[in-house]
Amino acid sequence: MIKSNIFYQIAPSFLNTILNVVTFLLIAILISSKVGISFYGEFATSLSFIGILFILGDFGINHLFPKIVSRDRYKINKISAYVSFFIILRLIWSIILSMLIFLFYAESVLLASVLTIYLVSRLLNPEMIFKALENNLYILSVNFLSKIFILLIFINYDFSNKPLEGSILIIALGNLFYCLALFYKLFKSHQVYLTFSKDNFHLFQDSFNFFYPRLIFNLQYHGSTFFVSLILPFELVGIYALAIEFSKAGQALTGSVSTAYYVRTSFTKHFQSLITTTKYFLLVQLIFLPIFILYGNDLLQFFFTFDTSILFQILLIFYFFFPIVLVNSFWGYPFFSSIDKEGIINKITIFSSISYFLFFALLQLFNLMNIHTAILCIISADIFGFIPRIYFIFTNRFFLLNTND
Repeated sequence: MIKSNIFYQIAPSFLNTILNVVTFLLIAILISSKVGISFYGEFATSLSFIGILFILGDFGINHLFPKIVSRDRYKINKISAYVSFFIILRLIWSIILSMLIFLFYAESVLLASVLTIYLVSRLLNPEMIFKALENNLYILSVNFLSKIFILLIFINYDFSNKPLEGSILIIALGNLFYCLALFYKLFKSHQVYLTFSKDNFHLFQDSFNFFYPRLIFNLQYHGSTFFVSLILPFELVGIYALAIEFSKAGQALTGSVSTAYYVRTSFTKHFQSLITTTKYFLLVQLIFLPIFILYGNDLLQFFFTFDTSILFQILLIFYFFFPIVLVNSFWGYPFFSSIDKEGIINKITIFSSISYFLFFALLQLFNLMNIHTAILCIISADIFGFIPRIYFIFTNRFFLLNTND
């Protein structure tokens, strides 16, 4: 499988990401048109808070597993040990973090319950195991069914009755269906079995080595909407959240390709295809720039019922800086982890993320925080991650000479 054309792994992963993006867009349109942009801000704030809890419970697995599962894909005993470790660790964190939801966040037992279900549905999602096994086509098919399920319920849901709790529960149930289908495939077709021994304790240390460097970054990535909600009104939070989700959609598209290369380069140590793909993505982004400038706001007004001028301004800023995000995605772990220099990319990630919170604090300190400056905090963090990346890629450029894919 590892010798197969990487396109056959990228294509379903890319389509899967597009499916997620389209689903997000449709849900955002439904919620903002039926309940309003302020409610969407409240909805996005709750999901962002769960995102913060999720990265605490992730414990570095989402970045460790693509490397080790891909490396040991033909050793069923190893894969079984990894899956067992994943289930045990995520269940422990699910219990701990669910208690925090009930004790400190939710206004009612019902809201706490649906938030807990949503959190568990995210923590127990074994998608990265299938990505590491390069079984992306199965991911696509199951995700398609789960998204159809979610959209059908959203379309028919009466938002006049418990809109926040109902909206979160719908997404959670779709996620749970997705998780169950993936686990069924793991145990039935891949013949994975539950096992655990003290020899697997090293996985705690290995996963923690991925967890702590990206903790601050993930707090920024998943929690920025929640942090902004502490300062701005829900109407602006809703616009901010939409802009962030559109930005994440672009990052997810590049990330789906990046993950495929991360799995592949962990084996081959070859980077020619990664270099070529980077050039193609930058070219496509440049081609679509004038189209976005001329027609972007018209498209937004077609889909949404509120005034989209601020949203378009923010998205235009993101689009101009997208090449930096692209390079940061493609030339992070797919390169540095493959040459056994994770320490470098971990330090870069920490440095970039600290800069976000530093800018955020300074703007708030001098009473300069608004929706536009909140976006600039994210852009600044991307730039502070881009500059040292380029420097260290250049200083390690001799690895790029090994280009036979």
